[in-house]
Amino acid sequence: VLIQDTIGERILPLIAEIRLGDKKAMIWLDVLSQLEKLHVLSSENDWQELRKMRNLITHEYDIEPLNRLNTITLLFDKINLLKQQLKLIDECVMQLNQSKTE
Repeated sequence: VLIQDTIGERILPLIAEIRLGDKKAMIWLDVLSQLEKLHVLSSENDWQELRKMRNLITHEYDIEPLNRLNTITLLFDKINLLKQQLKLIDECVMQLNQSKTE
């Protein structure tokens, strides 16, 4: 949950500002769409799905063990998607660092 929050609240907005310029006039979904076009994200929908999972886990108040287990299972199913997103973001940050030193 913390990783997804940090990426969504700090890293992606910073990358968007560097790569897209002034993004303040854009709504967040447009920013995600632009980041997808720049191959910073695999897809806007994937990021939204990860966000939905984050919200489900964070705000899960159901005390039924089976429901909680189902939620945790869904989260584990999304781990590879999160890894894919992290890899793309890492590649973008490395490119930005290389261009900064050139």
